[in-house]
Amino acid sequence: MVVCDTQHFRSLYGDLATCKANFKSVHRTFLETAGVTRSPASAAECAQSIAQAASVSKCSSLQGFFHRASLNLPTLPGCALTAGTLPDGATCYYDGQCQSTTCQKVGRTACGTCARPLAVGAACTSSSQCGLALNRWCRNNKCVTLAVVGQPCNATAGCREEDLACVGGVCVSPANLACNPNAQNCPFEYICTAGGRCQPFTYAGVGQTCGYVGGFNGWTDCAGGGYCQTGGNNTGACQASSEGQACAGGFRCPPPLSCTSSGAGGDKCTLPQPAACK
Repeated sequence: MVVCDTQHFRSLYGDLATCKANFKSVHRTFLETAGVTRSPASAAECAQSIAQAASVSKCSSLQGFFHRASLNLPTLPGCALTAGTLPDGATCYYDGQCQSTTCQKVGRTACGTCARPLAVGAACTSSSQCGLALNRWCRNNKCVTLAVVGQPCNATAGCREEDLACVGGVCVSPANLACNPNAQNCPFEYICTAGGRCQPFTYAGVGQTCGYVGGFNGWTDCAGGGYCQTGGNNTGACQASSEGQACAGGFRCPPPLSCTSSGAGGDKCTLPQPAACK
């Protein structure tokens, strides 16, 4: 991930030790959840496959893996999502619990229902309804198949990741692409500078300065899933995110936390709690 998805790595984890600890925690919870048939041995094989594929020349095979909130793995040896034992209609938390490999959820609810994935073109409110294991995503309330870097794209079938741009019918990195500073129309984790070019965010740690550091030619975001609490001068200090924090308005919870609906309490960053879905 450090090699293949540097921007997202810094945004979510900040450092390698935090990344390893979070992945270990999330996967242990997943493997111990009722209905999951995936074995620790297959998880180890997948980890080895990812390590072997993580070279600059093969990074395209990993595009999308690190961005997913669920545990739907790419088609590398040992990484295919294994069907679970829960039948359609059963309450679930992970796709891997279901025989259909699809745990359909409404919006940001934590628990869902095992069901057949919706077809491409069907109406949806969440990507979980479309079948992430089949690379189907919910965009503009319709299930679509999205492209990774280097693959064809268009207005309907766009790029899977938020930090890719569809240019000339192909998904590419947006670095140095022309943009409109007034519209700020660069993909996620990029800013349109005063000179009209997309540039990647830089990152700062907790307590460090963030925002428009040095003017409007760049944005310093907060590493490790932190958030920038800016003041009236367009700069501020990075704050640490925590469990129970409100996550409305596009706020991203740092792994292993995820933004889930808590009813009247609104959306909050929560730890995985598959045992609560019965």
